[in-house]
Amino acid sequence: MSLSTFWTYLQLGFYHIADINAYDHILFIISLCVAYIPQNWKQILTLVTAFTLGHSLTLLLASLQIIVVSSYYVELAIAISIVLTCGYNLLYVNRLTEKMTNENIPKSPIYLHYTLALVFGCIHGLGFSGFLRAMLGKATNIIPPLLAFNIGLEFGQMCLVMAYFTTAFVLMRYLKISHKLLLISISGSIAILASIMAIQRIY
Repeated sequence: MSLSTFWTYLQLGFYHIADINAYDHILFIISLCVAYIPQNWKQILTLVTAFTLGHSLTLLLASLQIIVVSSYYVELAIAISIVLTCGYNLLYVNRLTEKMTNENIPKSPIYLHYTLALVFGCIHGLGFSGFLRAMLGKATNIIPPLLAFNIGLEFGQMCLVMAYFTTAFVLMRYLKISHKLLLISISGSIAILASIMAIQRIY
């Protein structure tokens, strides 16, 4: 594969996740990140890694057609994954926000959050693969474009994470908005949007 083709697929991966029309993936990433504050970079790194492992695995398997799932169920599952993640944030809001300032708070909600990122990352990988498979057509060697596309996805994902935490830092530092209020308001809003999305995808 030529360098120009590699660059093309890298751009496709970046714009696929950063595209406002693909806002379901954007909402999911934000719903994961909102449980943390900018100072928790180690936890954020673990979270992003878990999501990356999940979607990279199913992106590979689905692109190679080792697993085949109807796009109807994938798109519906993506919307449901967002609702469940937001519901988790709201259910554990006190423990998640306290954990950021008190090392003695039990870590189980945080570890469960990583598990959600991994499992739901697998679902989102199936969504990415549908777009990639359509772009590849009947290509025989899909590994190089798959690699380029995945790198683009990761770069786009990191840009979204950085954009969110930059915004969160400004809101918390200068507007004095608490992490708890931020977690409740953003998770609640995204849960409503994702619920509407799920209903639309059912019908």
